[in-house]
Amino acid sequence: MADVINTLVDFIGQVSPILIYLLLFFIAYMENIVPPVPGDVIVAFGGYLISLGSINGLGLWLGTVITSVLGFMTMYQMGSYLGGPLLASTSGAIQQENNLENDSSEGFLRSARKALAKLILRFANPSYLRKGKEWMRSYGQWVVVSNRFLAGTRSVIALTAGASKLPIWPTVLSSSVSSMLWNGVLIYGGWWLGDNWRRVGMYLEAYSQLILVLLAFLALLGFIYVRRKKQG
Repeated sequence: MADVINTLVDFIGQVSPILIYLLLFFIAYMENIVPPVPGDVIVAFGGYLISLGSINGLGLWLGTVITSVLGFMTMYQMGSYLGGPLLASTSGAIQQENNLENDSSEGFLRSARKALAKLILRFANPSYLRKGKEWMRSYGQWVVVSNRFLAGTRSVIALTAGASKLPIWPTVLSSSVSSMLWNGVLIYGGWWLGDNWRRVGMYLEAYSQLILVLLAFLALLGFIYVRRKKQG
């Protein structure tokens, strides 16, 4: 993975600003679809490029937020389309695949749906799917808000959000808030650390859970403030 990142960084650093934006936006989108894509590290590299004056910070932030949300909602729609076959069981992938045989769709669509669900079950950790289902049942949109801070589960959260039929527009809003916060941290970190921008990934891996707890605490304070203001 380090070699892939180095190759991407070397290539991005040599192209025109317009192509830099397009590549960063594309990577921010694809890391939601294909989790091994090193989206966070490359977005942090974009922050470093801001410090060099190569690109605009606001443009990078807005673009990566939009494409991150589009990527999340792509997986959401896939989960919504697959629905029951994806979350029919919490007893493991084998039982889930058996449930695909009971899909009531007809003809080509039924075959395509089964094939897509089976493909996902080949690559998605069944325990993550079960966790995602449980989280959606217990916390709903709060899981979507926190999804960017839960490395390794983002695609699963998007899939289970769609399969659980969370309302689409609140989900777009929740995903947007999550991407705004997370991408803002990545870009600022890359800009602030400068030549040491690679450390952003190391720091975030160590402190992402702490950041999530802090954000939850701030959200709680905001909720208490709004509630007291209404009562007053």
